[in-house]
Amino acid sequence: MKLAERNILIRFLVSKEEKELIQKKITQTCIRNMSGYLRKMAINGYIINVDLSCIKDMIPRLRNATNNINQIAKRANETGNVYQPDIAEVNAKVDGIWDMTEQILKNLTGIYDM
Repeated sequence: MKLAERNILIRFLVSKEEKELIQKKITQTCIRNMSGYLRKMAINGYIINVDLSCIKDMIPRLRNATNNINQIAKRANETGNVYQPDIAEVNAKVDGIWDMTEQILKNLTGIYDM
């Protein structure tokens, strides 16, 4: 497109940090000026929103399982005994975490297979 055909000015404000980030991203491309980069991103760029709620749901389960493991280790060090019900409970929690992990990976695979 000829420069003469570009006769509409679009302006917007950014913070100092945003400008530095934009300039950093420009240096990672073959585009040499900010207006060219911003035009290209506005027309051809896209934003990906990732739903991380399933990972956020997994964090408390991980904390709970690791707390249980720590309690079992402490008891084993104090008494020299490890109780089978404790091990079964931790195994069940870890299995649940693996199930959630597999579901997350399936969802991500679905996103990237589009």
